[in-house]
Amino acid sequence: MKYPIRLESKRLYTRPLEYSDIEIWNEFIQDEKATRLFPESMKKPDTASVWIKKQIERYSNNDFGLMALIDKESGDFIGQCGLLNQNLQTGNEVEIGYHILPKFWGQGFATEASALIKNYGLNELGLKRIVSVINSENIASQKVAKNNGMNIEDRITYRDMPADLWVYEV
Repeated sequence: MKYPIRLESKRLYTRPLEYSDIEIWNEFIQDEKATRLFPESMKKPDTASVWIKKQIERYSNNDFGLMALIDKESGDFIGQCGLLNQNLQTGNEVEIGYHILPKFWGQGFATEASALIKNYGLNELGLKRIVSVINSENIASQKVAKNNGMNIEDRITYRDMPADLWVYEV
């Protein structure tokens, strides 16, 4: 498996995250609205740096990872999306993870990006099951999962928080 790769949708393309993305990702982490449902452990001053470094490490270990989402028209960094290997209460799962910068919320980017990643996982990697772990209070992400044909399978605890396990299976 070669990952991360460049994927394209109608309005977006992906690229590997880079250390130069730490600054813009720090803006996301500092935004209380964007991280209101994050565990406190993910809101520390060095979170953005640790986050980006972890994704780059995942790439080098051939372990998936989040990728930068770039608006094709403007070139703006709008967020991150990708596949993640997760060890959950349900076992080892492949998750679609995504985070969109607040100034780009409400424009359909999360749905478009997660559909792009889901289709890559199913069609290119041959995955038969993909999940999303969504905080039980995150209504917007629940809508994204529903728009991508996912359904709630279980209620779990993730990072000491209640979460719903959304699943797409073929």
